[in-house]
Amino acid sequence: MIFERVQGIARAGAGLPPVFFAALGVLLGVGLLAAACGGGGGGGRPEWAVYLYVNGDNDLADAARADLDEMAQAGFSESVAVVAQVDLPGVPTRRYRLVPGGFALVEDLGERDMAAPETITEFVAWAETAFPARKRALVLWNHGNGWDQADGPSPPSPAAGRRAGSILHERQGDDRSPFLANHRVRGAVEAAGVRLDLLGLDASIMGTLEALYEFRSLAPVLVTSQEVGQLDGWDYTAVLGRLFAAPEMDGEELGRVIVEAYEAFFEEVFYPANPIYEQRHTVAAHRTAVLEEIASEVDALGARLAAGLEDPALRSGAVEEIAAARAAAQAIDREAQPNVYVDLVDLARRLEPDSPLPGLVAEATIADYRGRDRPNAHGISLVFYAPSPLEPDVLPITYDPNYRCYDPGTHTGNAGEFLCRFGWDGFLDAYYEAAGLL
Repeated sequence: MIFERVQGIARAGAGLPPVFFAALGVLLGVGLLAAACGGGGGGGRPEWAVYLYVNGDNDLADAARADLDEMAQAGFSESVAVVAQVDLPGVPTRRYRLVPGGFALVEDLGERDMAAPETITEFVAWAETAFPARKRALVLWNHGNGWDQADGPSPPSPAAGRRAGSILHERQGDDRSPFLANHRVRGAVEAAGVRLDLLGLDASIMGTLEALYEFRSLAPVLVTSQEVGQLDGWDYTAVLGRLFAAPEMDGEELGRVIVEAYEAFFEEVFYPANPIYEQRHTVAAHRTAVLEEIASEVDALGARLAAGLEDPALRSGAVEEIAAARAAAQAIDREAQPNVYVDLVDLARRLEPDSPLPGLVAEATIADYRGRDRPNAHGISLVFYAPSPLEPDVLPITYDPNYRCYDPGTHTGNAGEFLCRFGWDGFLDAYYEAAGLL
């Protein structure tokens, strides 16, 4: 949910001159903008366009500046267009294009709400028109909050209570711009009508099945993290540098590059400089074509488990077996939202040793990395509220009434596709009732 700040650690190259900010004041002239929009030499389209939606108008402002500077340090290639829409505290929302020597200003938009769906749609549509390419990657950069939580198909009335979502929080403590629900983000990107080759969520705990399933139609490759992230985020210098050097790579290879760069940073830079720090960071690149089958199998697993709870003679034993599997499964995010997420593969293996889910997740996985303190993390998490505390001094979180399909009569639940199409929430209801926890 919240990126963590660790004192005394700097990303490799952080001592270099701030290339990004040296170029912020350069306004592209009409001729340069036209040349940039036309791609590289010869007037053809570039191989790749990377569209960066950097929502730093919150407590992540310094991290946003650092990541933009990393991008500028990567260099430049006429075969790859890199454009960013950036919002920072106290300054207007602006659009930039990477040029030799850093970023150049393309457009000053005035103050825009980066947590509004229409702002996302407008940016993606503009980027595709102004900087078309053969392959496209969209990166949404911000805090992450996991599954949708409480948000229906339209903004709720004041009587409906708070609205909460999953990503693209605008300002810390600003109720007018809360997290945006996953289904709203999906709808905003779809409305732009742009075919993506990769969607990256540089945000915390967005590697949940609930979120992955929501975004599955937007791109064939999806890059997310199961765990709470670090302020350092992705290693953009390494990622863009490798893309510049080999622009012929496809979306799967770019996903692999993002994972490999992330792993190299944490294993070679971050953890050696912080030997007492918990090594729990994760990132994974997935083939979204397999997510439908994964979600269907989770649905079937939940149905089998719920059926086992129906027989009064067998109920207590089934409850004990399920509780033991949940308690032993790899816990994810023990700090921001403890007792909510478990690793899907580890849970499935403990519930059903012959479960097809581990094989399906392996089929979906292009590349994944987990720190050594998350040995049983496999890139996809699932909501399963713990019935008892797993950490000292942490209260248990029992079943959230919003973890179900949106009910317009009560304004509870959410409109996420996973919860509205499948019955995992029904299994949790049955389990908590059988265990006497509801």
